[in-house]
Amino acid sequence: MKQSTSRAVVMLLCLLAIIAGAWYLSRHQLLVAEQKIYITATERLADIEFDPAQALSLQAIKKDLKHWRSGGNIDGHILKSIPAYVHEAKTPQGWKNAFLHTLIPNVLQLAEFIKTDRTRLLTLLQKQAQGKKLSKVQKAWLERLFKNYRIEDQNHQRLLKRLDQIPLSMVLAQAANESAWGRSRFAKQGNALFGQWTWGNDGIIPKGRPFGATYRVKSFESISHSIHAYIMNINSHPAYRGFREQRAMMRQADQSLNVRPLVRSLSQYSERGEAYPEELLSIIRVNRLEDFEQSR
Repeated sequence: MKQSTSRAVVMLLCLLAIIAGAWYLSRHQLLVAEQKIYITATERLADIEFDPAQALSLQAIKKDLKHWRSGGNIDGHILKSIPAYVHEAKTPQGWKNAFLHTLIPNVLQLAEFIKTDRTRLLTLLQKQAQGKKLSKVQKAWLERLFKNYRIEDQNHQRLLKRLDQIPLSMVLAQAANESAWGRSRFAKQGNALFGQWTWGNDGIIPKGRPFGATYRVKSFESISHSIHAYIMNINSHPAYRGFREQRAMMRQADQSLNVRPLVRSLSQYSERGEAYPEELLSIIRVNRLEDFEQSR
């Protein structure tokens, strides 16, 4: 009788162990699955698979751009660096087209990352408004967003103002202006498209830097990293608060982003002051960069 009871106890313990193990495994799998969902745009940079640069003809590039301008799907390659054919183009229109063809797919991919984060943030805010609790993974995701966007008081509405997209034509115009359409030394050597400064060692010393100055032009692992750093700069630096306030008002009015007033709020981006936004608007107008907005 005792042996029978002992056997039953052992079997029960084994069954409980199996159930506990299955529960733990299921719980672990759910946790891992949720963590894969709740990653930020910054973290997604590490997962980008860059395409090898191809020897595209300027004729093929021109054809693609015409298709994209008319609202066609953008299926260009995600390149790690500015390809040689941008630098080798013989005419201004040739290197402009090659530069746009390289940059647009990269910018749109990062815009999609930002859009995904914003959609998830809105979903979590709605969940909280309904009195529902967030999971540990969701709370950790929010913590990382607050850190990325430099929000110390963890104000959700301030995060919502910062976590938003930037008009494609504005990104293209600033990259073209700051990198000489991808042909500058900084773009070639360090994937630096927006002239962002750093005081660390991960940068390129500008020629003619004033005596005693220690700043460098920040270099990047890829042009995607450069674009992302620019987006985070516009979306978090105090100098561009006016830009974010205007964008938020457009969102509240359920309007599409109007690039002109947004660009005019960028006078602090350059030492050229008020003349700088007008330069950008001229680049947008002359090169018809707003045509590409409909492809988003």
